Amino acid sequence: MTATTQPEDNISETAAVILTRESDQENRIQEKEFNKEHEHEQEEQEHQDELLVLQQLQITATGTTTNSSVQDQLTQAKLLYQQDKLSQVAKILKSIDSKYLTQDHRHMLLRAQEAEDLVKALKARPLANTNANSTTTTDNNDNDISTHDKGGDAGETKGDWIDQGVSSGTGGKFPTRILHRLERSKTDHHKFRLRARCETPIEKHLLEPLLSVLNETELYETWLPSFRIPKFQIRQCKKLKQCSRVSQVLWVVMDLPWPVTPREIVLSAAAFDSIEDDGHIGIQLKTIDEKEEDVVIPTSSSNEQGGGGDGNDNRVRVDLDGGFLFEKCPRDHPAMKEFQKNRNGNNGEDGKVNDEEQEEEECILVTFAAVMDPHMKLLPQSFLNFLVKTALGTAWRMLLSIAQDVKDGKRPDHAKAIEQKRQEVYDYVRERVDVMLSNMKGDRMCNV
Repeated sequence: MTATTQPEDNISETAAVILTRESDQENRIQEKEFNKEHEHEQEEQEHQDELLVLQQLQITATGTTTNSSVQDQLTQAKLLYQQDKLSQVAKILKSIDSKYLTQDHRHMLLRAQEAEDLVKALKARPLANTNANSTTTTDNNDNDISTHDKGGDAGETKGDWIDQGVSSGTGGKFPTRILHRLERSKTDHHKFRLRARCETPIEKHLLEPLLSVLNETELYETWLPSFRIPKFQIRQCKKLKQCSRVSQVLWVVMDLPWPVTPREIVLSAAAFDSIEDDGHIGIQLKTIDEKEEDVVIPTSSSNEQGGGGDGNDNRVRVDLDGGFLFEKCPRDHPAMKEFQKNRNGNNGEDGKVNDEEQEEEECILVTFAAVMDPHMKLLPQSFLNFLVKTALGTAWRMLLSIAQDVKDGKRPDHAKAIEQKRQEVYDYVRERVDVMLSNMKGDRMCNV
């Protein structure tokens, strides 16, 4: 048997491979040492930066407040902001020298101010024209495009509201007061905004399910009403972003009667919690540009439900601002008489509430108000009447009816969604509702 020898070329190649591996290994060791040294330098620099910040915070900001306490306050404000307690956030940030506020802090203050303005508008008492058939319009100053009414000293908004009175709708539930007005520009009478308002007292136990129905935006399409004559429906409602526990960015597409093209809204729905300070909670609705929240608007297709292949180019972006407020219902609210009548009828009473039922006498007032610029040159009176007398009232009572169904366990889709988010969202919602109702009870006992 003849022994074979390995060719010199193969030996050279093997040696080269071994040398290459050793070189690669040495390079990796050096790279690791370099990265370790670089990381140490980064940590040292970060430590120096922290020391510099701490040194700056030790300088006195005001005559009585040190910068270390300022940092504590800013941290507290951030935590409260994450809990949507905007009124408390504003109190803290306004007490701090503005040179310590970042852009994020100024955004918090802006949100708090917007929520405060909304609450003032929703708490104000509209001065109304009781003639529901009136077609009066209000001139609107182009320079005053605020989404909220300015309340006077007596807490009353300017007049020219059209009051439709209190109606319970089919079934006699949920007595509701609906008001509206059309505001025309003083300089361009083809430009106008439609402002509407709904006010309904509800039982306390309905608040939590109502909040859950409002929060489950992805289920809106399962219950929002649609109309064929005239054509009016929410074709699509999608959540584009979850901003916090209960704050979202929504995209809504509405179909309107021919020849009006579909309208779309990009809407921020942000909660605010002022239970400890003012005894209420609310939701602010605000039209935004998608760039503000870095969201992507879905594209339309011809096979969308209710669509006609309109595509993105034919949709008109509209503006809608307003919100909801949930608070203890005043005894003199116009709908309270009908509310008590319905309650007493359900309890077999005759207009009286005894001492044992006194606790149940308190109720929640739900107020919704919004102003919308539909970007239309002409709004026929017949369609305006349909919007404010039929569509708005129907959708509002449907919302309250769905909340009642959720409470009664008749909405399995909502029950599933609530259970999936219970630990993250709805346990907290229940906790805050319980605090609100407890405070209401405490207020009542203090007034006895």
